[in-house]
Amino acid sequence: MSGSLRIVLILVAAFHVIAFIGEVFLWPIPALHEALLPGINPDSTLDPADEAAVLAGLFLNIGFYNLMVAAGAVLAVMLAKRGNPGAGRIMGGYIGAFALVAGVVLFFSSALTGGALVQGLLGALALGLALRG
Repeated sequence: MSGSLRIVLILVAAFHVIAFIGEVFLWPIPALHEALLPGINPDSTLDPADEAAVLAGLFLNIGFYNLMVAAGAVLAVMLAKRGNPGAGRIMGGYIGAFALVAGVVLFFSSALTGGALVQGLLGALALGLALRG
């Protein structure tokens, strides 16, 4: 596994850990959900606090999903570091493809384009570097 792929996978992991923290622990903070809800559902006529409460369980699930993506990126780096670079590169490629597809879906399904672009571009870089060898 190249040093570049390791760095990108660490960035993928960091992005997804930040998403996990925001979705699981910070979501109840009114300033956060009031800032994000218009990007998630711009046509909503619900009160932001009510909508945040309805979405809390979903965000808990999505947060842990993001944590597992981060764990996969860390696992890829650890596999390579502990003597199995092929498995690390395959896992890194999978995590890259996963992040790329998730970023594309987020881009086209919400107005959260900044997060979608970061997620998708990091995923594309990881996938490209993993395929390059």
